[in-house]
Amino acid sequence: MKRKVAILVLVVSFLMSLALTRATLAEINSGWIGYGMYYYVTTPTEPKVDEVVSVSFYFSAEYDMHISSISVWLYGAGIDYSKTIVLDADVGAGTEITDTASVTPDYAGSIYCEIEVEYDFWYSLTHYYEYGDLDLHVGYARYTTYSELFVQYDDLLADYDALNSSYHQLQDNYDTLNSTYHSLLANYDELMDEHDQLTSDYDVLLANYDNLQSAYDTLLSNNTQLEENYNALKSNYDGLEANYTALQNNYDSLQTTHNSLSSTYDSLKDNYDDLQSQHDISTSELGTTRNLSYILIIATIVFVITTVFFAIRKPKVKAT
Repeated sequence: MKRKVAILVLVVSFLMSLALTRATLAEINSGWIGYGMYYYVTTPTEPKVDEVVSVSFYFSAEYDMHISSISVWLYGAGIDYSKTIVLDADVGAGTEITDTASVTPDYAGSIYCEIEVEYDFWYSLTHYYEYGDLDLHVGYARYTTYSELFVQYDDLLADYDALNSSYHQLQDNYDTLNSTYHSLLANYDELMDEHDQLTSDYDVLLANYDNLQSAYDTLLSNNTQLEENYNALKSNYDGLEANYTALQNNYDSLQTTHNSLSSTYDSLKDNYDDLQSQHDISTSELGTTRNLSYILIIATIVFVITTVFFAIRKPKVKAT
């Protein structure tokens, strides 16, 4: 903001210097050419680009003289003008010669005038021959005139006052913001330290995450395999459970049958025990009977053998 104010002051100073320069241009374009001719060149105080500029020339003869030539040239700012105002003329003392040139500057720049005068005269029985060639700066063509610049200057001055007021307000705001900035900068440094720590922690967590992700992928693969095995085992389990249910039903039926058979067995065992007792008694009786039978058989066999023996031994009676 300070730089802008300084630039604005320089611009105002430059405009004021232009105004002073403009005010002095018309005052220096007069003088003597030789000892016998006075000249005066007038130009508008504010030549403007693309507008017609009238340049007036005034010459005055101090003595009776013969003027060989008075020629003028205008150039600069895109102007190219030349004219011979007087050629081979005798004039008396006090003769005034005037002429006006109308030119139009094409662009901003200095306007120059060249005056070439050649004349001779007699004074006090002396013949004077005079020649003069002058180069004059007669004006400066501008795109913007002094009056226009003055209006702009007033506007700029008003803007400057407003900007100056805004500048002080902005300066106050700047001081406040600067204080806030330093406070925020301190907070920023603190947050940056925390950020670095968090970044370090993040890197550690990221490494752990990668390890956990790898472990998770492995567990997920194992889980998929286990899930497939589980489904297969579940299918087998369902089949076994159905078989178990059928076997349980068969077992219950067999248990009932077993209980019935066990009751029957117990009854039969009691009957067997009774029969075994009766058999033992019958067996004992049968042994006694068998022994007696053996004795009877033996006695019978002995009797038969004896009978047969005696029959064989009996003598035969002859027939008469």
